[in-house]
Amino acid sequence: MLRVIEEEKLVEKARLQGNYLKERLLGLQKKYPLIGDVRGMGLMVGLELVTDARKTPAKENGID
Repeated sequence: MLRVIEEEKLVEKARLQGNYLKERLLGLQKKYPLIGDVRGMGLMVGLELVTDARKTPAKENGID
């Protein structure tokens, strides 16, 4: 299993694809004020949805 990860350079590929994903999400953040923050590493990237400039977290049906 580890040999396959090394031979196919899966860690490097995840890093490159994650960088691309994060870059695109940061571009969307500039366009849409609903996106408060973009963070993560590799392909484990997330974004925070907010309701205003003070970055109040967006809630669905009052549920945190």
